Amino acid sequence: MTIYHDSRNPFYRQPQGAAACGAKLLLRVHAQGIRKVWLRLWWNNAESKVLMRRVEGDLFECRVSAPCSTGLLWYFFVAEADDGRTW
Repeated sequence: MTIYHDSRNPFYRQPQGAAACGAKLLLRVHAQGIRKVWLRLWWNNAESKVLMRRVEGDLFECRVSAPCSTGLLWYFFVAEADDGRTW
């Protein structure tokens, strides 16, 4: 199992840097040997999870809207392997 995301590469994250209020953020991850991937977000002391869509092969992506107030939006990925284990 391998998972890859590069936040500085526009293929994996658009737009780069700070996002305008309500802007659509595109996030991608390559995940081999993985059945499902969730994007896990933290904003304003609240957590949310978004199931990512398998685009093709081992590439998953999702689009989320940027918050409309200033702050840091934290994210990482949760993966479920073909055998059911999660990371």
